[in-house]
Amino acid sequence: MAGEGFAILRQAGISVETSLAEAEARPDLAGFLYRITKKRPYVILKLALSSDGKIAEVPRQRTTITGSEVKKRTHLMRAQSDAILVGLGTVFADDPDLTCRLPGLEDRSPVRVVADSRLAIPRTSHLAQTAGKVPVWLLSLADGAIAPGVEVLRCNQGPDGHVDPNDAMRRLARRGINRVLAEGGARLARGLIEAGLVDELSLFRSPKALGPQGVDGFAGLPFASVMAAFRPAGEERLGDDRLSVYVRP
Repeated sequence: MAGEGFAILRQAGISVETSLAEAEARPDLAGFLYRITKKRPYVILKLALSSDGKIAEVPRQRTTITGSEVKKRTHLMRAQSDAILVGLGTVFADDPDLTCRLPGLEDRSPVRVVADSRLAIPRTSHLAQTAGKVPVWLLSLADGAIAPGVEVLRCNQGPDGHVDPNDAMRRLARRGINRVLAEGGARLARGLIEAGLVDELSLFRSPKALGPQGVDGFAGLPFASVMAAFRPAGEERLGDDRLSVYVRP
């Protein structure tokens, strides 16, 4: 209707009311609203943390921190997102699939996106090998061919020499991405937080501690300073673990 829909209805004698249940609807429409008004997706940062705030025992080593209920919830979050975003370190450490594997929702797997400034993703990785089934996009400073189904999105360089996260988000929005689920690792989490791009923070907390040698969840950012930018929005038990959700005020 090119912005004339209300007027057309009213001219036809139809009563039109606006802003009904706006507060209730806004969270579900957040991705679309952000893409239209802010020209970027709504970004959810999801981290599984030990009781002492670590995401792995040592760098680039897969560590299971939370239990099966958290895994199910993570797969549901994937099905509700348009794209999953991880850093290259996560690819090296976990060699993940990043698909939704909940029964009946397998076809809801979102686009898998990797922040890979130098196109260093292994050609033998699960992502590269399965890109023909579920697309893989690489946010990079370089151009190149990786594998069928892998698309390179050339981005601007940020001040740290890596992909500029703000430019990367704008490029995802131009491709129709409304909701991004960022699943780590620590450097990616810090970059998104420092750029002010995290709109929702989902922290899965385990009662297990990993010790002082573990990988800090926010790559050195003090936990208190990170949380100062958010307000609590929900809490839930998932087996022995706990989900805490925070949003920007």
